[in-house]
Amino acid sequence: MVEITTSKVQTNSFFGGNYVTSGAGSGVVIAQSEQYAFIVTNYHVVEGATKVQITLTDKTVLDAEYLDGD
Repeated sequence: MVEITTSKVQTNSFFGGNYVTSGAGSGVVIAQSEQYAFIVTNYHVVEGATKVQITLTDKTVLDAEYLDGD
């Protein structure tokens, strides 16, 4: 299990300008090598995210890359 945190830049059409929203969820590591790990989560956790980070059980925080979703 890993913790997933996301951020997304959104535009406020009423007041103008951009702001950042954040989200969180969990995921499961389904495969890993020395360099990569593949994590499955619900799509709504990462949908539209511009930045994704995972936190491991030892509290290590790593940047993640969204690959594909449905």
